[in-house]
Amino acid sequence: MEHLAALIERTRHLATPFLAVDADVADRNVHRQQASCDAAGIALRPHIKTHKSSMITRMQLEAGAVGVTCATLSEAIALGDAGCATDVYVSTPVFVDQPKRALIDRALELHDRLILTVDSEAIARSVLRGVPVDVPVMVEVDSGLFRTGAQPTEAAALAGMVGDRFLGFATHGGHGYEPGGAARAGGDELRALDDAAATFGRAPEVLSAGSTPTAPYAIRPPVTELRPGTYVFGDYQQTLLGACPADEVAAAVVSTVIHSAEGRFVIDAGAKALTKDRSAWIESFGHVVGVPEAVIDRLNDNHGMVRSARRIEVGERVVVVPNHICPVVNLFDHLWLVGETDVASTEVDLRGRVA
Repeated sequence: MEHLAALIERTRHLATPFLAVDADVADRNVHRQQASCDAAGIALRPHIKTHKSSMITRMQLEAGAVGVTCATLSEAIALGDAGCATDVYVSTPVFVDQPKRALIDRALELHDRLILTVDSEAIARSVLRGVPVDVPVMVEVDSGLFRTGAQPTEAAALAGMVGDRFLGFATHGGHGYEPGGAARAGGDELRALDDAAATFGRAPEVLSAGSTPTAPYAIRPPVTELRPGTYVFGDYQQTLLGACPADEVAAAVVSTVIHSAEGRFVIDAGAKALTKDRSAWIESFGHVVGVPEAVIDRLNDNHGMVRSARRIEVGERVVVVPNHICPVVNLFDHLWLVGETDVASTEVDLRGRVA
C-alpha cells in the first residue's frame, strides 16, 4: 500500500480529513474484475453500495457489467436521478408496504429493469399483492451467513410461489469475511445455489453469488452472475483476507496529526471519517501507510488515537486505509480522484439513501 503515500503530496491543497482515490488503481480494478468474469463466461453485476457514485457506476457499466446491485430502493432511485438508467437488482429483501410501493414505482420509472428479492413467504406475499406482475424476483438462499435468505431446500417453494416473476436464486457468502474463510464460503455459495436449483427441478435463468473475498472461488458453474463490490477500492480487511493485494488498494483517508507525545499521536480522522467497524481479528481501526507498527486503538468522533513507537510530529499528514471501505465512503460528500497530473472531485451522489 506504499503507493498510497503519494496521495499526500498531490493533495496538499485539500483540508483534511478527506477520502482520496488513486484513480489509476481504481480503473485497473474495475477492468480486472470485468476481464475475470468475461473469461469465465459469467456476468458481472457489481454492488454499488461500496462506492455510492454514479460516475463509478458508469465506469463499471462501460467496462461490461450487465447491470448493478443496489442495497436499497432509494439507492437505485438516486442512481436513476443521476441519469444512469440500467438493470438494477435490489439485493435486500423488501417488505412491500405503501411507502415502499411508492419507491418501487419511482425506481421503475427511472430504470430499464428492477429486480426484487424475496426470502420468506411474508416477503413474497407482500410482493405478490403490491408490485406489478412484470417485476422479476430473485429468491435469496442462505449459504451460511445466517442473515437473510431461505434454506436451499425451502427456496424452491418460494420460487413456485412467485410464479412467472421468478428469475433465479441468489446468495451471499458473507461468512467468508474471516481469515481462511473465503474458499469455504465460496464453496458454500456454489453448493447452496446447486441445491436450490436441484430442489426446484431445473436451472433457472440466473444463479447469482457474490462478495469480493469469495469471487475467485464462486466464478464457476453453476454460478451465472457475480455481485462483488469492495473490489473497486479494496480496504485493509480485504488485504488481510488475501482478497485484495496491497497494490490494488485504491482508496484511503488522508489525515493530519494534531497531537504528538511519547509513544502515541492523534489524527483528525475519527469515527466520523473511519467508522468504528473493526472485526474481532483486526487490532487497529485502519492501517497507517508507511507506519506499519502504528495501531489506531481508539476513535472519538473527530479524533483517532494512534499507538506508535515512531514519533510523528504535529502537522504531518498520514494516509489511513480503512478496515471496511463501504461505510467510510458513505460518510463523505466527495471522492477526490487523484491521477498522475490532476486531482478532481466527484460527488458521492448516492450516499445515505437507506430506505
